[in-house]
Amino acid sequence: MKFNPIKEYREITKWTDTLIGSKLLLRTFTSKLSRFLNSNEHPVKVKTIKDKTLDPDDFTIGAEYDCELDEQGKKPIRVHFIINHIRLTPWTITKESSQQLALDLVETLAHEYQHLHQYRARNYRVLKHTYKGNEELNYLSHPDELDAYSTNIAVRWYINKNILNITNYKKHLDLNTYYKAFGKNHAVVKNLEQQIKEKFKNIRES
Repeated sequence: MKFNPIKEYREITKWTDTLIGSKLLLRTFTSKLSRFLNSNEHPVKVKTIKDKTLDPDDFTIGAEYDCELDEQGKKPIRVHFIINHIRLTPWTITKESSQQLALDLVETLAHEYQHLHQYRARNYRVLKHTYKGNEELNYLSHPDELDAYSTNIAVRWYINKNILNITNYKKHLDLNTYYKAFGKNHAVVKNLEQQIKEKFKNIRES
């Protein structure tokens, strides 16, 4: 199952553009998002989560890939639409939020599809990994995560630079997480940065 991030971004953008000006209950939005993704043959389920730590109406997208569900032939990707909004009050979708939604969504899918490819390539075997440090350092230094994070960072960089013409495109939350965890000169970070550069160069729009 191939995932072309630029093609997907353009398809997602077409869909999110149709939502501009809409006032939707969160459950209605979740249903629309789920139908859109599944109509494009993405093996996902969508859930909305309220997070009061975010600013009002601010949102982010999280996700997880479940290799056991994938091996069983079930939809293995769970997409979490996380927002600080009252569930019974319609959410107004602006041009700005529709653009953020498209970019966040394609980046999230790029990350989870990378995990899907990893597990399918090794017949769903879990890759063991240990790192001298706390749980966060062990997680971030795992080869699977370096592969997945470098993929989604490269995708966002490419879209920002070559499609949205954003000059400060190298600012990225995930990359900053690695900087804070290891420092900018650590071998793990250098590995991540090298993978980002390679994947950035290899992105194709067609």
